[in-house]
Amino acid sequence: MEPLIRTIFSKYNRYLAEEKLLKRWLSNRENPEIRQELVLLDMKIASVQSWFNLLNEDERFVIQKHLIEELDWPRVAYAFSDRWQMEFRRTERTLLHYQSSALKKIDSFCKCHKEIISALFGDLQDEQKTEEP
Repeated sequence: MEPLIRTIFSKYNRYLAEEKLLKRWLSNRENPEIRQELVLLDMKIASVQSWFNLLNEDERFVIQKHLIEELDWPRVAYAFSDRWQMEFRRTERTLLHYQSSALKKIDSFCKCHKEIISALFGDLQDEQKTEEP
């Protein structure tokens, strides 16, 4: 399930951009298919946002910077130190541990709600299956 979670995080900004585009489109003309697509997209975004509620502040920060914004580890470490005004510095290894802990929490949550995750992100699951050798 972790590869799927990582893929979802990597697409999160795309989901937000699509949501803005679809809302803008629907503000000018009604389209039932676009409306349905927007509802699904809103549910995907809400799902990812609910995952953030499972995490402590450090885990949330690392996931945001590394998996969503796709910063490399040295930049994540610098951003972490900068955020705390150089009071709390963390090694890349510690930040990697925060990410691992966060992914375990999210993975456990997703396994408990497997049907919902499959319904929302089934397209990504299918993509991953076809990519596997």
